[in-house]
Amino acid sequence: MLKRMARVCPFKFLQSRKGSTLLEVLIAVAVLGLITASIFPVFIMLNKAEFKWTQQTVSESLIRTQVEYLKGCPYIYGNATAPVPPYATVLPPDPSYEIEVIPQPIHIDTATQEHTYLPSGEDEGIQEIQVSIYHVDKLVISSTSYKVDRP
Repeated sequence: MLKRMARVCPFKFLQSRKGSTLLEVLIAVAVLGLITASIFPVFIMLNKAEFKWTQQTVSESLIRTQVEYLKGCPYIYGNATAPVPPYATVLPPDPSYEIEVIPQPIHIDTATQEHTYLPSGEDEGIQEIQVSIYHVDKLVISSTSYKVDRP
């Protein structure tokens, strides 16, 4: 078959089969370069996705831990500013994470079931607690929960 091809195609690189020609080596290197160039962006994308997934998982865990801790703490009346301990004692696993807790006393209108924020110092026994998790000064996740003073 090679003899027949050599008769049809008079190019010199098709007639000799003793070794690889420069053209074949260049084509192989170009194909290998294209394959390699397409693999590295995939690895970079996977690394970024894993970082975001880890960041989200850690933040969700911190939110759950903080909310459960707050629900177990005694109710603090009139706390409309950033809390001092005992509210802020759950520590993040990494110093680059920051937990922000904002309790705000609210009033619930029984007719419309809507709530309004009360001024500082007033409290009717229910608070909206917003917990936000920051990683490297960027908001990752925020959650709102409610705490009720139960006798």
